[in-house]
Amino acid sequence: MSPDMRSKSRVTIFLAICAAVLSGKAIAEARYVRASAFETSTKSASESDKVESRRTVHAVRRALEHTPGITTSDITVLARAGTVTLLGSVPDQNQIIHAEAVAASVPNVQSVNNQLTVRPLGY
Repeated sequence: MSPDMRSKSRVTIFLAICAAVLSGKAIAEARYVRASAFETSTKSASESDKVESRRTVHAVRRALEHTPGITTSDITVLARAGTVTLLGSVPDQNQIIHAEAVAASVPNVQSVNNQLTVRPLGY
């Protein structure tokens, strides 16, 4: 092999190695960008779920407070992914049933987990 051909072969090999290194770096960067985009979209989805859950809690709480015959002072409302949980106590059994019906009627509420108990006033 002539010295000129060896030089061309070395240049070709060098260029092939550079292309491979740059290509690998580009692939690594592309993976990083995709991973970052996924993390951002996951965080956004999570944050939007939290915001929606807070809105649902406020809507259910507001509905309960504006319903005559329901004592809301000892009711806690939680929400997650369309499921509302009612915790606490009310003075009589009818309020438990009524509170569940009111919560279920609020938009975006898919189900109600009613954990309310009867606790007479003064106890």
